[in-house]
Amino acid sequence: GLVWLATQQSHWQQGAASLAGRKFAVSYGVPWEAAVTNGREPQQQHAAATAEENATTANTTTETTTLWQEPWGDRRTELVVIGQNMDRAEVTAALDACTVTDEEMNEYATAFLTSEPLDILNAAAGVGGDDDEELAARLRRFEIEVLRPKEKPTRVLDAAPVSTAPVSAHAVLAIYEGDDRFRIQRYLRYAHLFPELASGLVKEFALPTRATMDKQTSILADETSGNDTLSDTVAHLDTGALVELEWLQIRVEMDTEVDEDRYSIVEQCQKLNLLSNKSRKALE
Repeated sequence: GLVWLATQQSHWQQGAASLAGRKFAVSYGVPWEAAVTNGREPQQQHAAATAEENATTANTTTETTTLWQEPWGDRRTELVVIGQNMDRAEVTAALDACTVTDEEMNEYATAFLTSEPLDILNAAAGVGGDDDEELAARLRRFEIEVLRPKEKPTRVLDAAPVSTAPVSAHAVLAIYEGDDRFRIQRYLRYAHLFPELASGLVKEFALPTRATMDKQTSILADETSGNDTLSDTVAHLDTGALVELEWLQIRVEMDTEVDEDRYSIVEQCQKLNLLSNKSRKALE
C-alpha cells in the first residue's frame, strides 16, 4: 500500500510498501501532489482552467480534495492487509505502534512544513540553474502523465489509443444492481501495477453504456471468445444476480497536440460470468 514516513525522501515522494512472506520493502516513486503544487490544493492549482473544463472536472476532483488535509495535503498512508487466520486486533496494534508521537511530529513539521523541493535538492547538490530546469521538466511530465489523468472522469474510448499501460487488475464477486452497475461483495484478487494511478479496492463498478461498451471492448481486446457481446451478457442479467467480474484499469495515451488531454483512465471488463448455485457454494 501507500505509505508516508517521517523522512526527507518520504516527504517529497510517495512510498509503496509491500510484504511477501517475510520480505518487506518500501520503494519510492512519484512526488506527492502537495510536493508538486507547493502545498496548494488541486482546485487552487488549476484555477486558471476554463469554465467548461471546470464543469467537466468538478466531480472528479471530489475524491482528491477529500483526501487533502491541511497542512500536509495528500500525504497519507493507505495499507491493505490480506491474509488468512490473522488476529485483527494484533495487526491493528502493530500498525498503530508505527505512528509517530506528537513530539516526533513536531520535529518533522519544524524540518519540512515550510520547505520546498528545490530547498532540499539544491542544498544537497550545491547547485542550481540547469538542474532547476530539469526538475521543472520532470514535475511537468508528472503533472501531464499522472495528476491530470487522476482528475478526469473515467473515459470511454471511441478511437484506438497510441499506447496503453495497465494500472490495476480486479477480480471480484459482485451483485448486479441494474443500469450496468455492480456492487462488490468480495474481492478474489487485486493487483496495482501503476501505484500512482491505481484506484485501490473499490465498492462498486460501472460499465460504460450499452451503446459504447462493445465498441471499447473491440478497441482494447486483442481477441474475443464466444459469440455473445458484453452488452448481450449484461442484458441477460437479473437485478440481484451474483456474478464473477474481472476488469482492468488502464491508462491510455491519445493522439492529441494538447498535453493535458493526452492521458486518461479507462476501465475494461475482462470477464463477466453469471454464477450458478453450484459455483456459488464452491466459492462460499
